[in-house]
Amino acid sequence: MSNLASHETFTDGVRQVRISYFSRYALCICAAAALLAGCGGSQAQGAAWTPSQQNVTGVLANDSNSELHGETFSASGGTFSCAKHADYSISHFATSGNASGPLPGSFSASGSWRLSSGTWSFQEKFEILSGSQTISGKIDKDGTGPGGSCDSFGGNLPYRTQNPKSKGHVAINILYESALSFKEAFK
Repeated sequence: MSNLASHETFTDGVRQVRISYFSRYALCICAAAALLAGCGGSQAQGAAWTPSQQNVTGVLANDSNSELHGETFSASGGTFSCAKHADYSISHFATSGNASGPLPGSFSASGSWRLSSGTWSFQEKFEILSGSQTISGKIDKDGTGPGGSCDSFGGNLPYRTQNPKSKGHVAINILYESALSFKEAFK
């Protein structure tokens, strides 16, 4: 009989538990695979960052049951500012544009992100006007690692709306070159 087919018997108080070696190895392999699946490699020090990269710690699974699943925001222009300080930078934005997907119409969004020594925070309030319906929501997340630069931010972050109550995740891509470019895709 091979070791994989063997069993060990343990006593845990009142009952005896038999664990096959195969089950133990399968569990270890699954745990290792799950751990490695979260490893996306590391970015070289000083490498250029682009807003389309997913450099966000704590990204959660998509929530396809969300009211906003499939909604997209797109805008060019708006207001933008960035202030660089000795140990942090903070960027503010406000924009409006087209909303498409399950709630077609227009949107407005404003918020900020702060970068400091390997940590970041992002806050945004948004509003969708679709026909006679108005949906307001928030994106608010802190993280570690690169989240962007003074003039760009990107990643998958959780959001929530107040009316109707909904939550999910949104892919954010904000870039300021000579004008503000703003894209969000709700999942």
